[in-house]
Amino acid sequence: MRSAVSSRCVVHASYEEKDVYMDLTYYWHAYRGGGVIFGDDYRAEFYPGVVKAVEAFTSEHGLQHEVIDGQFWLLRKPID
Repeated sequence: MRSAVSSRCVVHASYEEKDVYMDLTYYWHAYRGGGVIFGDDYRAEFYPGVVKAVEAFTSEHGLQHEVIDGQFWLLRKPID
């Protein structure tokens, strides 16, 4: 798959763990290194699927994610 031109992506389509994980997987491979993927609703008490998907994805890929203001999450894709 060829990398996209853009370096930013917002994931905000579903609150279900499987859907969020699938979005992360697709966009992670579609976007070039140095870019960011981010979203909101990182609040386990209201959106446990979002939190579980982000944590599972980062854990499985050896990545770190940032949490901003207790509700926004951000992944930085390393430059290849």
